[in-house]
Parts: sequence; structure tokens; C-alpha cells
Amino acid sequence: RYKLPVVVVIINNSGIYRGLTKEEWECFEGDPALNIPVSSLSPECHYEKMCEAFGGQGFVCRTQPEIKTALTKAFEKTDGPTVINVLIATDSERKQQHKSQLHSHLGP
Repeated sequence: RYKLPVVVVIINNSGIYRGLTKEEWECFEGDPALNIPVSSLSPECHYEKMCEAFGGQGFVCRTQPEIKTALTKAFEKTDGPTVINVLIATDSERKQQHKSQLHSHLGP
């Protein structure tokens, strides 16, 4: 409605903590509500489509060059929102932090 130039980046691992791959999802039989872990969302859910449905632009990215292109186009857009949906591996872990000031509040 207000055409604000907002950029939202979603880091999508298809779940809460860890999702399922398409292949893992397809292996489950029967009622998904009973058989699929509650922390698993739909594999590769396309959140960017919601933005497009409301008049914004959306991008889905799987590689660093795709992310760079999407960010460039997103920051060029001045008449509405952009959602960038970055699909990552379902089993991606946090990267070790090497800067002590980032976690100095945790103690020695």
C-alpha cells in the first residue's frame, strides 16, 4: 500500500532448526501431520511468492552469485518491498565465531 522500499532476506533451511530435503519429505507415507517431525516445514517453501502476490518483487537464491544479483536488484527498487528467499542446506550448522568480542558476554 505504501510502496516502501524494504528488503527482507530469509535464510530458509526448510524447517525450525533443521528441515527435510525434498527427497526425505517424499519418503514419508500417510498423514504428514502424524509422520513428519513438527520442526520440519515444507521443503523449499517459496516465501518470495507472498511478496509478489502483494505487488512486491521476490527472488529465490541458491548460490552466492544469485544472492548478489538479488541484492543489487532489491536495492535498486524504490517503489515497493522485496523478499529474498535464500535456500540453504537443511543440515547447515552455525559457523564457529573467532572474534572474542562477539561472545565475550558468555564468560571465559
